[in-house]
Amino acid sequence: MSTFNIDRPLLSNILTHIGTGRIQLPDFQRDWRWDDYRIRSLLASVSQAFPIGAVLTLAVGGKNSLKPRPIEGVENAETPNTLILDGQQRLTALFQSLKSEQGAYTLNAKGKPITRYYYLDMEKCLNDEIDREKAVLSCRENRRVQREHGQSIDIASPEMEYKNSMFPVNKIFDSDDWGDEYKDYWQQDSSKRELFNTFNREVIGCFKQYNLPIIRLLEDTPREAVCLIFEKVNTRGVTLTIFELLTASFAIDDFQLREDWDDRFKRLKEQPVLENLDSTDFLRALTLLFTNANPEISTANCTRRSILQLKAADYKKWADITEDGFIQAAKFLNDLKIFTAKDVPYQTQLIALAAILADVNAAYESALRAEKKKKKKVALKDIVYGMFDASHSQEQMLQQVQVLQQALLSSDAVDMDHTQVEEIVALIATLIEERQEQGEITEEESEEELKKAEEELKKAYKVQQDKDQKISRWYWCGVFGEMYAGAADTQIANDFSEVTSWLREEIDLPSTIREANFQSNRLLEVQTRASAVYKGVYALLIPNGCRDFLTGSSIDEQISSGSTIDIHHIFPRDWCRNQGIEPNVCNSIINKTALSASTNRKIGGRAPSEYLQEIQEETGIDSNQMDEILDSHLIFGEALREDYFDKFFDIREDALLEVIEKAMGKKIIRERGLPDLPDLPDRF
Repeated sequence: MSTFNIDRPLLSNILTHIGTGRIQLPDFQRDWRWDDYRIRSLLASVSQAFPIGAVLTLAVGGKNSLKPRPIEGVENAETPNTLILDGQQRLTALFQSLKSEQGAYTLNAKGKPITRYYYLDMEKCLNDEIDREKAVLSCRENRRVQREHGQSIDIASPEMEYKNSMFPVNKIFDSDDWGDEYKDYWQQDSSKRELFNTFNREVIGCFKQYNLPIIRLLEDTPREAVCLIFEKVNTRGVTLTIFELLTASFAIDDFQLREDWDDRFKRLKEQPVLENLDSTDFLRALTLLFTNANPEISTANCTRRSILQLKAADYKKWADITEDGFIQAAKFLNDLKIFTAKDVPYQTQLIALAAILADVNAAYESALRAEKKKKKKVALKDIVYGMFDASHSQEQMLQQVQVLQQALLSSDAVDMDHTQVEEIVALIATLIEERQEQGEITEEESEEELKKAEEELKKAYKVQQDKDQKISRWYWCGVFGEMYAGAADTQIANDFSEVTSWLREEIDLPSTIREANFQSNRLLEVQTRASAVYKGVYALLIPNGCRDFLTGSSIDEQISSGSTIDIHHIFPRDWCRNQGIEPNVCNSIINKTALSASTNRKIGGRAPSEYLQEIQEETGIDSNQMDEILDSHLIFGEALREDYFDKFFDIREDALLEVIEKAMGKKIIRERGLPDLPDLPDRF
């Protein structure tokens, strides 16, 4: 028994049903993305009655109740009886250009969204020597069209349309009135009237009589088959993303992945460092966690195949944990002084980082639930988080501290800083003091309790510090070893498995740390923000306490306050050019540092000795104070005051390499030996 039928309805009827909402899209369908050229080409094909391919639809009802949404541009849609599975782009282009007064929403040559109105040059359409595509013209809302040789024609009014014989395609199915008015305009010119009659017959007639093949799946087609067919046939034009295919798959279980992701992304992008995160990044991290926890899968991975095998139930189980992993990753990057998405060295490494942190937390949460189920002691981390809830009263916090004391000896790794440790100790001391005053414990016992609590808290804090230092070392080895420069799926999966094992002390070192190798000459080669190494050096300078030359305030504080901070030349480019310094040397990261826009304007193209003197005079600081600021950027002030570029360059290169060595925990071989220099301060 057949599960489909084939029909050839008129294009005009199909577009009418789209306009009323009787024909819609499954909600999981991708957004429309055709460009202006393809729309003009499509209109040219229909105007000549050329085939444009069949459309695959699905009858609504039965077992395949999928959530619908109207085609873009349709308002006040009725309940649909048909869904489009393949042909959305063609039908959207035809509906918006032929039926909509608002024009077609499309893309220009640079891929930017624009609105276009389409016209047929009647004379060119009837000239067999001219390619029909050249007779299809488009324009913006100002209704000025560009003809060949740059000639611009104003057709903003019907009269100008008549004068230039430009037929608006959104009048195709209602052409009689336009035609009558055109003939009235040219009542003294019989050739123009005949032009329209011929155009109406040979071109407009093609649109009105155009039959579009429709393959219609019957309403009892199983939803699984519908989604499989959608995946197989909907591969022309814009390639389907993993997210779009998974959205189709989850629709089987009546789960709207698009809506869920939109809600999550609104929360995630509150972290500026996650602004470039996309749905596929999220799915890759989630799949790592899912495959890692699945005993039937031997190795954690995030391949396309594994992502597409996710079920809606799998997604729902791991989505919150994955989201928390990305939030933790954002906080972790902020601690590394990476605050914005443009400063993230590798977006793909962020996936591994989020999955690693999510796994750490997921492992903890799983253990916590198990402990609670056994009615054992509550884990330390849960109590610590609860203690710092602003809604808690002092009494509630003291109650939690009492529970905390009981949990200390069996504590897990705790995400807290040194200040929090001190606050917890102070709270415990308050509680112990109250118990002593009430005669529950002696002074000697209270001192012993406080000492034990402080020791256990510091031990827990050290566990967390060790974990953070390990992850930080792995992260910087990935950045400076440029481990994510190529195809990343295997790298992400290996790092996830090995780093989580390393944190559990199951292996000695992850391969990323073992294999990462930074060539010192890379500092000469990286010159733009596009390089991960460039971004990495920038981030490593900020924890060094680097301060703005002009204001003296820390770059960290200025970024937090929203000031415009970027990487700028120390020895200005113009100065270097005049001194004959090679561009690749001048523009390397060695000769750049983080500065505010106002400071960069102050520097201009002048010699360092000049701008330093002016800054000191303007701010009222002496050379020693200026040197402290320069030190924070690993810049030897004496070399700047002497305008001695080579000395400055060699010293700073070595200082930057030392910072990278510390971050990677690995020695870097100097490919350029540091020449003999005058005695330097200990800091260098």
